[in-house]
Amino acid sequence: QEHFTRATTVSSGPNFLAMEVGPLWLFLSYVAVAGFTHLVSTGLHSSHDHKKQAQLPPSTEFMQSTVETAPCGLMDFFNKHKEGPGIDKWVHYFPIYEEHFGRFCQGKGNLSMAEIGVQSGGSLLMWRHAFGKKLKLMLGLDIDNNTKAWEKLGSNIKIEIGNQGDAEFLRSVKTKYPGGFDILLDDGSHLPEHQFTTFVHLWSAIRPGGVLMIEDVHGINPMFKWLMEGHMNENAKMPGLYYPRGRLGPTNDVSRAGGDFLNNFGGKLGVASRIQNEVESVKIYPFIVAITKRRTPLQRLTPVRRGSQWIAYSDVVKEEYERSADQ
Repeated sequence: QEHFTRATTVSSGPNFLAMEVGPLWLFLSYVAVAGFTHLVSTGLHSSHDHKKQAQLPPSTEFMQSTVETAPCGLMDFFNKHKEGPGIDKWVHYFPIYEEHFGRFCQGKGNLSMAEIGVQSGGSLLMWRHAFGKKLKLMLGLDIDNNTKAWEKLGSNIKIEIGNQGDAEFLRSVKTKYPGGFDILLDDGSHLPEHQFTTFVHLWSAIRPGGVLMIEDVHGINPMFKWLMEGHMNENAKMPGLYYPRGRLGPTNDVSRAGGDFLNNFGGKLGVASRIQNEVESVKIYPFIVAITKRRTPLQRLTPVRRGSQWIAYSDVVKEEYERSADQ
């Protein structure tokens, strides 16, 4: 749960200053007194007051700032949800949800979503509200048997009990739901190895145009590094989306490295690799990584020129380029 603290400053005017003091000294004295008063009022609260401040709810103004431009209306639902199954979300997640899920709220056609870690069930209600009748399957994955009870929230809600770090469980989910998912939201254990295992095994279950979003990638969690450079554990392995097996190119030359990774620039120039055909983008936010799948394969990466006037590379530019490459 995200909290915002707001200190109340009580300031007093410099009423003890003599009228004879010049304007500059008057101003400086006021700044000193006001600054000291602010320090006392904001930094020297009793421990009781500090605890009281830490328990303040998020700023209402901040929470409502995205409602008007949000196609899914998720923040609005969250603000109005006062009773029933609980929802626990970081406030800054809501614009990210709207960015990636908005096209599904506005679009047509059937929608399938899976959420890992449904806990108190309120988020299931939020997704049902956002996607409406388009949401044909709302699958919850959780390790707690008690969450099975949330199937009562709607006929399109199914709950599977298992450990997201268990490769066999993840494979069974793909087998049981062969149609895949437009959205997979990983809000499960928040453990990097579990997040990695889930991505490796369930990325293939993401439908074209869909998104796999990993929440609560806190601190120096290695998940993003593993996505980029590759990783292996007892349940999953992947060479990496961007720097396969951690390889880095030259620092003073254009890398012509080729292979099955997102920045493939070698081999038959212009022919997309498998990953380039699949992965549209990898976006990072505070605590979130979102990987989107292309609606249609890229097939080729093609540079195109427009215009009729061109400045050719001069000999100076060529020499500087060659000199840098030799260093």
